[in-house]
Amino acid sequence: MCEDLRKASDQKQALINALTTEKGTLQEQLSKTTEDLKRALADQKTQNIALEKEVTQLRTESHDMKDLQRRLEEVEEEKKALLQNLAAVGGRLPPAREDSSLISSAIQGDLNTLRRHLDQAGQKDSSGMTALMHAASRGQTEVVRLLRPLEAHLQDGRGWTALMHAVGGGHEECVGLLLLERDLKDGEGRTAEDVANGLPDGERRRITPLLRKKVQLPDLPDELSSFQLTGKIGRGAFGTVFSAWSEEHGNCALKVVEYEEMERTIVDSLRREMGTIPSLEHPHVLRYHRVHDDPDNGTAYLVMEWCSGTLLDEVRGRGERREPFRDDEVWRCLREMASGLAYLHEKRYVHRDLKPENVLLSYYGFIGLGVLICDTRHVPVA
Repeated sequence: MCEDLRKASDQKQALINALTTEKGTLQEQLSKTTEDLKRALADQKTQNIALEKEVTQLRTESHDMKDLQRRLEEVEEEKKALLQNLAAVGGRLPPAREDSSLISSAIQGDLNTLRRHLDQAGQKDSSGMTALMHAASRGQTEVVRLLRPLEAHLQDGRGWTALMHAVGGGHEECVGLLLLERDLKDGEGRTAEDVANGLPDGERRRITPLLRKKVQLPDLPDELSSFQLTGKIGRGAFGTVFSAWSEEHGNCALKVVEYEEMERTIVDSLRREMGTIPSLEHPHVLRYHRVHDDPDNGTAYLVMEWCSGTLLDEVRGRGERREPFRDDEVWRCLREMASGLAYLHEKRYVHRDLKPENVLLSYYGFIGLGVLICDTRHVPVA
């Protein structure tokens, strides 16, 4: 019996030894498998990082290819204009500026030719870029100032706005003029500030604060809710003028007159003329689309047709370019001003401030008299 117990004890010990050995083997295998998994996970993480870098590089290369394509198209435009100008020297073709487009005029920064092609506003090249975008990408500040009311908030083929092009080029003045586009996103969901974050440190530090600057635009009354302000044009003697847009009238100018501090006689004249001037309809008299008086806030709002510039702008531009007016242009200007004045006189109005800066130019170069509030006097019928 003792022998049987000893044998059973030996068998039990042998089993324990075998199990201990197997446990050790399993632990070694588990440890090895764990290490293998850790190495595999580390390798996978490294591969993922490499793939992310590759994806980022591919996106960058894609943007670079689009930029290169855009630049090639711009070079072709410039080449075409250059060849036309060279041919013009030999008398074979007219000068390029006579038949150039709005986009090519914007690329060259030619304001005079640009004004002749404003009827092409909104047109895009093969990459989806507008004239405003081309001007913004080159830092053509005055061109941007002229085209902003006509082409703001448009986006190119990849979703970039004129502001994004200005940011990408590091053009501070153009960025300041286009801030109302800063909330728009491109095809990848990026804003202008995201574009700025990709600039070199120096440019990023200059541009980013501009993008965060507040744009001071007045709140319009409910009666003018169909109009959206797109920027500030300037300030005159009787108010501040903003560019605006509506589905009904398209691009227009909106003047805000704060009359609370004005003399009573001027306010009375303002209100009287607001009631009559919008009824004036003549091809050579500035058209008022809408007027609204808010006596509680002491503010008047006047919505006018959009004009590309003034006769004063044209005279100065011609002087800088040493380009005199042709006789037919002078006669046309006089004829159209006289036509507008005759209409005003027929309606018993006298224009009290007739000067080049109050003679406005339309898209097509037609002359229109700026019948400004408080610059006219209604003559009572005898």
